[in-house]
Amino acid sequence: MYKFLVKSRSFENNDRGAHDTSAELIINTAGYYKEDDIRKIAPMILDRPQGRADYLFCFIAQGPVDLEIGDKTISVNEGCFIIPPNTPHRYTNEKLQGAFELYWVHFTGSGAGELLHELFLDRQFTYQTGNIEEVSSSIQTLVRELTFKLPNHERVTISLFTYMLSLLSRRYQTMNQESQPAALDVRMQRALEHIELFFQNNITVKQLADMSHLSVSRFSALFKKTFDLFPLQYITRFRIKKSCELLRNTEDAVGQIAELSGFEDPLYFSRVFKKEMGISPTQYRSCINPDIFDVALKHK
Repeated sequence: MYKFLVKSRSFENNDRGAHDTSAELIINTAGYYKEDDIRKIAPMILDRPQGRADYLFCFIAQGPVDLEIGDKTISVNEGCFIIPPNTPHRYTNEKLQGAFELYWVHFTGSGAGELLHELFLDRQFTYQTGNIEEVSSSIQTLVRELTFKLPNHERVTISLFTYMLSLLSRRYQTMNQESQPAALDVRMQRALEHIELFFQNNITVKQLADMSHLSVSRFSALFKKTFDLFPLQYITRFRIKKSCELLRNTEDAVGQIAELSGFEDPLYFSRVFKKEMGISPTQYRSCINPDIFDVALKHK
């Protein structure tokens, strides 16, 4: 259960303090752009190819904002998005034509992930909730508290932030009738989403475990129980499936397909491919009916 022990910080434009886990929840920085500011920041483009070391929360009262994660672009208008630590992302209002109002909070702490999990706000990146005036006003007050640092400002800022997240969670669950957890453990759902988005990168079991707020051994056991495969087995087979798609649908060289599928060494890719599929990548490409091997892989 989430414990109420908090800290907050003044404005910081970098990741300094983002690894602090001495309290359950810590506000690193917060701010907002309203319609009067749009001339100063049009177009607004924030590109973080390495992500940040803390969480990012953005609430768009008026938009839209286009969020890019992996190969997906999601338009958010009157809703929020939450980006976990070290997740590459980019967001912009380049398509803006009308009013614009955006609020943001960077936060961290040892209980940050648990809080999002309890509020069902770790299932996906974006949540369409409609405009909620209490959220906008709460962040404006939160920014004033961080700026002037009046007595008890730390508890006030954390109270405002948890109140705001709770309102958004309630609204989203009500709109989508999701008052109960999904059948698939949301931690496993998030791990699958991360694998599907970033399979071309070097994904470690520790990264996935940290995202799920579990130890490596506990995460691996839960993953195996859920999918009947250990995490690295799942990642390998997902990459092989992607390579099969490329072999069927492109004329790219095998070495290039290996790289596009997340394998750094083409020779290692060929060995793994043959082990999983029973034939080499070249043989697969020349096979009259390669789909039969896909069926075999699916049921392996």
